[in-house]
Amino acid sequence: MSEPIIEVKKLTKYYKIKEKKNIIRDFFFPVYRDFLALKNVSFKIRENEIFGILGPNGAGKTTLIKLICGLLAPTSGSVKIDKKFVAKNFFEIQKMIGIMFGNTMIYHRMTGFANLRYYCRIYNIPNYKKRIKELLELVDLYEWRNQLVESYSLGMKSKLALSRALIHDPKILILDEPTLGLDVRNSIFIRNLLKKMDKTIIITTHNMEVANDVCSRIALLNKGSILKIDNPENIRNDILYQIIVEIESPKIDSLKTLLKEEAFVEQLKRIDEFKLHVYLKHKKDFQNLLKITSEFEIWDLKKIIPTLEEVFLKLTF
Repeated sequence: MSEPIIEVKKLTKYYKIKEKKNIIRDFFFPVYRDFLALKNVSFKIRENEIFGILGPNGAGKTTLIKLICGLLAPTSGSVKIDKKFVAKNFFEIQKMIGIMFGNTMIYHRMTGFANLRYYCRIYNIPNYKKRIKELLELVDLYEWRNQLVESYSLGMKSKLALSRALIHDPKILILDEPTLGLDVRNSIFIRNLLKKMDKTIIITTHNMEVANDVCSRIALLNKGSILKIDNPENIRNDILYQIIVEIESPKIDSLKTLLKEEAFVEQLKRIDEFKLHVYLKHKKDFQNLLKITSEFEIWDLKKIIPTLEEVFLKLTF
């Protein structure tokens, strides 16, 4: 197993939030309170791993990656990239990472080519025309290189933003919601592109499909805390219910009434007139379910794999 290239240790971040104003002798005094955005977050990311940070809006995803990049200072805790503290080696670290915050950091009144040329000059990249051509061909934008970005579709802007993040060939990519708002075709294009890259990649998303498709490991983040870190399959298997069974029967109402009284049944979910999902507490309870259903006319009975969305809802509600 490769050495971790990113180490996040006990990161905590508070913001000062203006709450109200006090009036004392005709003077206004703002009142602030502390808002906890991240609480004691720790994890390690291996080289060339695609690591997902999955959570709803307001979970702390963007705050976390800004802390990793060094764009925010933590209240406590530390981040190391390539065994160097980000806080003490900020400018050196910036050469190693490429950052994409949606479609920001691209200029809409410049052409796609001019945007990338601008960043080539910032990073002092030799033979910039060759590098720009490589990147625009990579993201299928070369044909539109001389058009103003303001005329680009949302998908094209996202591709250009990704090209900008790659301009200096960084070891690490940090992408905040890279597929947000994209149609299916462009979303799949970017996901497939990321999977082919020989880079360490951090992706924040609230899209379960993206996390499941692209990431080798996922951190589930909610209200500033890490709930679980594992690969998508293990998260589905370990966190939700040990087993979900779909039953199809003409006597589904009678079966549902009977199963409600069984202690090994965690939840029942009616799917349609003849189908029922039975959520069991443990894998061993499957045999108990078979004994009960043997007394009924059953058209079909099969195990169902829970989705990441079901897992996340189970953890956060």
